[in-house]
Amino acid sequence: MMETGIDFASTIKELHPFILISLIVLGIIENLLFVRYGGKLKRGLMVWNQALRDDEWLFLSNLREDIVEEVKVGLWAKKKSFIMVRDGEVLIRYGNPKQNTSWPMVGYVDISSNEHVLEYRLPLFMLLLTLYLVFYGLIAQVYLFSLFMFVIFAIGFFMEFVGVRDFLAKRTDLYLVRQSSRKNIMQS
Repeated sequence: MMETGIDFASTIKELHPFILISLIVLGIIENLLFVRYGGKLKRGLMVWNQALRDDEWLFLSNLREDIVEEVKVGLWAKKKSFIMVRDGEVLIRYGNPKQNTSWPMVGYVDISSNEHVLEYRLPLFMLLLTLYLVFYGLIAQVYLFSLFMFVIFAIGFFMEFVGVRDFLAKRTDLYLVRQSSRKNIMQS
């Protein structure tokens, strides 16, 4: 049994450059597709979910057109944050202007489902790259590197998680304020 573990570790060490480069290239390509505006809405791997508040569910189920926030980058306008709606699905992406991360996260909601749940989703290959680096550090006995990678991933995960959640909450609050204003105008 011990020999199998040693053989596995030595095989991983031998294949390390190939595995690392493959995961980096696939991760970069997937990240570019993952955070773009457009395409299929259910993307990535669900890593966490959370119940939606009733007002958030009301807002998302009544949303008929996309909400897009653009950021000027030189001569171009980049769609950094958005809420896309299509065929009973919602994709929420918050791009923090102060932070670019290798671990972007999106929120996904299936409006047609009976469950009012916001799924937090990550790109598969960047998650695999992170886990690979953490475990490779353990195999190579570079424990501080493994700890460092885990901490950096946890911080990035938390910032992206909070960003998606806050972006949805602010958009929901804005929707409720507009609804309330319309009711007050109609009652006057």
